[in-house]
Amino acid sequence: MKLGLMMVLRAYRRRFVSMYRRLITEPKLLSALKREKLLDSEWYLNENLDVAEANLCPSLHFIRFGVLEGRLPSRDFNAKKVTERIKNSSPELSHLLKENFSAFPSSYENVPLTENSHFSIYEQLDFPKVDVMRSINERYLDKYVSIIIPVYNAFSETRKCLDSVLRAETQNVRVFVINDASSEEGFEALACEYLSDNFVFLENTRNLGFSGTVNKGINYARNLRPDSDILVLNSDTIVSRWWLRELKLVAMSSREIGTVTAVSNAAGPFSVLSFSSEPSWSEVNVAADVLIEKAPLVSPPLPTGHGFCMYIKGELIGDIGVFDSHSFPKGYGEENDFCMRATKKGWKNTIAARSFVYHKQNASFKEQKAKLISIGRAKVDSLHPEYSMLLNRTFNTNEYKSFVSYLNSVTQINTSTSQPLPKILYVISTETGGTPQTNLDLMKQVSEKYECYLLVSNSKTVKLFVLEENNLKLIQLHELHEKIHPSTHVSTEYDAVVSNWIGVLNISLLHIRHIGWHSFGLIENTHHHGIPIVFSFHDFYTVCPTVKLLDGDKQYCGGVCSITSNPCVPELWPAKQLPNLNGFEVYIWQRRFRKYLRYISNFVTTSESTKKVISNVYPTISPESFHVIPHGRDFVEFTQLAKYPSKKQKFRLVCPGNINVAKGLAYINELAEKASDILEIHIVGKVSNEVQLSSKLILHGEYEREQLKNIIAKIEPSFGGVFSIWPETWCHTVTELLSCGVPLFTFGMGAIEERVRKGNFGWILRSNRPIDLANKLSDTSFNIEWEDKVLNVLKWQSGEGLTLSSHHMASQYLDIYKNLI
Repeated sequence: MKLGLMMVLRAYRRRFVSMYRRLITEPKLLSALKREKLLDSEWYLNENLDVAEANLCPSLHFIRFGVLEGRLPSRDFNAKKVTERIKNSSPELSHLLKENFSAFPSSYENVPLTENSHFSIYEQLDFPKVDVMRSINERYLDKYVSIIIPVYNAFSETRKCLDSVLRAETQNVRVFVINDASSEEGFEALACEYLSDNFVFLENTRNLGFSGTVNKGINYARNLRPDSDILVLNSDTIVSRWWLRELKLVAMSSREIGTVTAVSNAAGPFSVLSFSSEPSWSEVNVAADVLIEKAPLVSPPLPTGHGFCMYIKGELIGDIGVFDSHSFPKGYGEENDFCMRATKKGWKNTIAARSFVYHKQNASFKEQKAKLISIGRAKVDSLHPEYSMLLNRTFNTNEYKSFVSYLNSVTQINTSTSQPLPKILYVISTETGGTPQTNLDLMKQVSEKYECYLLVSNSKTVKLFVLEENNLKLIQLHELHEKIHPSTHVSTEYDAVVSNWIGVLNISLLHIRHIGWHSFGLIENTHHHGIPIVFSFHDFYTVCPTVKLLDGDKQYCGGVCSITSNPCVPELWPAKQLPNLNGFEVYIWQRRFRKYLRYISNFVTTSESTKKVISNVYPTISPESFHVIPHGRDFVEFTQLAKYPSKKQKFRLVCPGNINVAKGLAYINELAEKASDILEIHIVGKVSNEVQLSSKLILHGEYEREQLKNIIAKIEPSFGGVFSIWPETWCHTVTELLSCGVPLFTFGMGAIEERVRKGNFGWILRSNRPIDLANKLSDTSFNIEWEDKVLNVLKWQSGEGLTLSSHHMASQYLDIYKNLI
């Protein structure tokens, strides 16, 4: 009798609260929203197509649902700042916003743009930026290059040069080493040592001089490969690991660029640092790595290049011919004349500030240098009277001097201190929930070995963050005019912007944690930029845009289309953008993913059950490259908060998390109605409005991760419930319940079932009928089962709960990273 009265009173109270909100509270909130000018109605409807399609009032939708779901009322809305600003003028609205801070993306949204040296240097230079996207589209890494190395004596230096070329990262190259009738012995020994398919050794029967020898090499190479570009390299050089990649990147970035010169220690206006003695290959790479890290990707137009290491496009040779060996037989001046002739035909000479090549200088001609320079310069001036003026207007300007001074300063500072860390760019879509938080945990754990960046997109805005002192700082933001549409999942604008960011930062590895709302071009372009990619599966977005593989009738389909009475609905995109998923668009979706997944180096998911579902749809994924790494969590302490009720008490069931239909809300609601005589159900977290909630449910509202333990302690639950109707790929809620010492009920699906069976710390229900759970509680032996489950929870706390930390998780990712970088 008493219980029935309490239930009636509770129902009346809920009706009263609802009526009071609609008649009193909501009008105040609407008035405050208008008075404070927080809502941009047009922007809100454009951003939230479901609201516009339903013809709903944007103001009313925001205060009823939008604020609960973290939908921004305007482009520049900052929840915390606004809450503080209006706390006196509009206290009700301020309180509503404060209650829902966690709904708005807290880690990544609404943060100021932080200055970053990688990008700020571009504001100080008025030089053209390297178009990384164009180089990628030109497949710059695949461009075939013939390297011409003229040799005259100095064979010990030549051996060091060839050794460095052999050790450097090169592809699609052939090296032509040409002996220009040296007066000393040693060339034959070199040829025997290095001869291979990629190293061709030629000899002049008489001395042709530097220009004639280079021309012989060019003609020989282009007869073999007419599509080849040419790289002239002095024999007294030591190239760095990525020298050729950086030269090709700049060369292919513009159709106008004809020549590109590397930077060096001894190359006139292309010199950026000096060595006290001849460096080893590793020391050359130390300097080169700093430049790759710090040098800006710019391509200033220059009147000349430098022949110690000059990249020449094949089209330019086809346009103006080869070096003028008649006017410049011995060297010194031939490259200046060549570049001036190129300039007069509309070609551009430039520099690759990230390509470093050590130059010993004058190993061949020694004491003849001064005379050769004088003769060569006089000839250049006679052929090109404007040459001196152009040199002065270019290399003596404050801007170019500042540019070289900057390069010199970063190499001097950084080569004497610590080496730059390789960079990893992480990619996520949704900014709330388990994946972003776990991703941040991972970034923090690997940050001692890698410099970590984060790329976030909502299909309209792209943001780039850097992790500094364990906090994410926004360093770049771009509003997309060409928004990403799921029918193609590609945006050329996004691709251009992000590819240039990746180029500027010199990203070493891309780790895609979720590809939703990003352009698929990110995958293809990164691959063609020579960067390895790790791809994580945290849900089933790659299988179907429903994400959870729930069909239109909210039944799990397993990735195989079923007959439904309702259309399947995408989770991250408006339904009208993918209206025919079931049996039609989903196959196009999977075919598109097959195309891009072939570019991935390694795949990661969090459970064997998830791996099986993904592998069934994409069987071409190699098992050897598909890793299972469970999510790690760090807890300050473990507690034992589960409590078995006395005979007069009901069992208490706690369901933490964001509870919606996919998370079992309909089942929980029905359970509250049908098992209320023995069961009291508590929901801790956000609850969706998809179903009419039972008055018998006890709602505790949203919580921060660190608050859950105290909330559960007050509830004193007998067990938890995780009733997802789709096979979750991990589920942090399970981990949180176990950390509190609470066993759990769940359905037989996915990673949750996998974990419960392994640890035996819960009950797997045979069906989704509430009667099954009720019968289990009524069983006379349930108390014994309960004690066993609690004991197994404690075993988990002292075992896997301790070892499965974020550090342990990160160590497994580090094993993958180090094999790729």
